[in-house]
Amino acid sequence: MAQNSVQLPGGVQLYDDSYNAPYLLKANEDVALTIKNNVFVRVNVSKKECFIGEPILVVYKLFTRLQSESKLVKQPEFSGCSVIEMTTNDLTAEIEIMDGKAYKSYIIRKVQLVPLQEGNLMLGTAEVENTISFFKTINKANNNVPILTKTITLGNTPLGIKVKPLPTEKRPDNFKNTVGSFRISAKVNKLTDTANDNNNLEITIEGNGNFQNLVCPSINWPNDIEHFDSDNSESIDRLNFPVSGSKKFIIPFSCKKEGKATIPAIAFSFFDDELKQYKTVVADTININVLPAAEKIDVSKLQAEVGNGKYIWIVPFIAVIVGFILWLNFFKKSTEKKVIISPIIEEKPEPIVVKTNTEKLNNLLLIEDDKLYYLEAKNFAIVLSEKEADNLKRIELKNLINALNEALYAYNKTLTKEIVFEKLEQLLV
Repeated sequence: MAQNSVQLPGGVQLYDDSYNAPYLLKANEDVALTIKNNVFVRVNVSKKECFIGEPILVVYKLFTRLQSESKLVKQPEFSGCSVIEMTTNDLTAEIEIMDGKAYKSYIIRKVQLVPLQEGNLMLGTAEVENTISFFKTINKANNNVPILTKTITLGNTPLGIKVKPLPTEKRPDNFKNTVGSFRISAKVNKLTDTANDNNNLEITIEGNGNFQNLVCPSINWPNDIEHFDSDNSESIDRLNFPVSGSKKFIIPFSCKKEGKATIPAIAFSFFDDELKQYKTVVADTININVLPAAEKIDVSKLQAEVGNGKYIWIVPFIAVIVGFILWLNFFKKSTEKKVIISPIIEEKPEPIVVKTNTEKLNNLLLIEDDKLYYLEAKNFAIVLSEKEADNLKRIELKNLINALNEALYAYNKTLTKEIVFEKLEQLLV
């Protein structure tokens, strides 16, 4: 029995064995007209009119009622928009009724387009080469013996989408061209913190729509909090329309003094394309209890105490011991007993080996445990930072220390041992 087949670029091919009554060619039938009425390519869109930044679903399909072998020979091209691919290798045939006739349909291209500018967005043409078989009888069709075979290339009718500018009325000041439907939340790693210690603010924005324009919201940081550059990660289902998922922003920060520190409510604005209006969602205010900074040990004071009067009582004590030894020696001589005193061999302390920074860096390569590696690398970076005279290098070392703290305490999976080693190696030059 003959079968339909559809081939996409890259060798992906579907063989459709499902049975449908074969088309039997009648005497004096116009073959060209029969092909035109029974095989065609069509492009469908979710909307023919949209706003800038609003996702549009575009699906190209091959429809056929004839026995054919089809191959996509020209991919549609798109300009003036960003493209999110949704075509998969999981090709399936569906039965669709059009104008009262049953067709087998095959998806040959499926994308989400996000228009970037106002105007008419023209959709590209997909072209499919079809080798169509015609049969005279059912028996010939079942044995796949066509009376006639025709090869023809078909494409979809051009289609345009009208792209409108976003409304200016009631546009929020913090709007940054994100279109869709979203919600926001925020939290910190430690609600009870210590002054000058590292902490992280995590902002999560989730929903559906245009994630490509989604950037970190503005934060009104108080003067008693020092913050650093943000990092982000996303978990997005690109095969869903519109694209759905979440995007997280991690901002390291440090409270500079004890007491109560407050991160104000964080607002995020977007254009809801379903309601056709701007919306603002807000993450709650975060209050942090900041404990006093841990006291630093003054090594110079300790050294001064050891070298001065705190231990002056040792001197007379040593003098008493020396006097006792001299008396004991004199007493033994008076009894005329010779005692051989073995000389006391003073043990020489092992010389202290001072490792160079390069040796310390290379020692990191011997550490297999990730957590221990990050801890030792952090301590090494702190030492370098305290001794570094170059201001730019000090800033880079500080950023590296913050990243290592995230790897140790915030489970930052983006940082690797190789990245840390290369960064330290660069900063040693």
